[in-house]
Amino acid sequence: MVDPAMVTGAALGALGTLLANVKKARASAPPAGVDSAVWDMMLNSVEATAIQQGQIEQLTQSVNQLVIAMGGTPVGEDPFANTDKFTTGQLVCTTAGRGFQLDSIPIPKNKQLIVKAHPNNVGWIYLAIQQAQSQRLLISWILLPNEGVGLFLKNADAVWVQAPVVNDGVVYIVEQE
Repeated sequence: MVDPAMVTGAALGALGTLLANVKKARASAPPAGVDSAVWDMMLNSVEATAIQQGQIEQLTQSVNQLVIAMGGTPVGEDPFANTDKFTTGQLVCTTAGRGFQLDSIPIPKNKQLIVKAHPNNVGWIYLAIQQAQSQRLLISWILLPNEGVGLFLKNADAVWVQAPVVNDGVVYIVEQE
C-alpha cells in the first residue's frame, strides 16, 4: 500500500524544486534567441502547471480520504482481496408460526448478511425486521427452500425468521473484516 504521507512529501518536494528553478530562471536573462515576453510566458506556464499539480494532489488525497471514510478501499489496496474471516450460523424454527430472531452479529460497512432457506426445508420461510411482521405472511419476505437474499444491515439481529413447518430454518453468513 502506498503511504499517503510519502506521496504528499514527494509531490511537495517536486513542486518546491520546480518553483525554485523558476525563480532562478526569472532572475537570469532569457536564453539566446528567446524573446523576453515569450520567456515570461513559459515561466508563467511552468508556475501555473506546478500550482495545478499541487491542487490535483490535494484533491486526490481528499477524495481518497472520503472514500475511506465512506467504507471504501484506499488507493493501492485490492478491493476484492479475499478475507479469512466470516461468521456463519443456523436458525431452526422450533415452533410453527412463531418468529425467531437471528443472533447478534455486527456487520461491517459494505458487507452483506446472506440469509438462505435451508435446502432441506419442507415449507417456505418468512423474513421480516420485526417479530410481528414475520408472522404476517402478506408483508414478510418469502424464501423457498435453498433460496437466499443478501441484506445490507448493521446487525444480523435485525432479521426475524418464521416457518409454518416445525424444524424448518435458515443458514446465514457474514463476511468480517
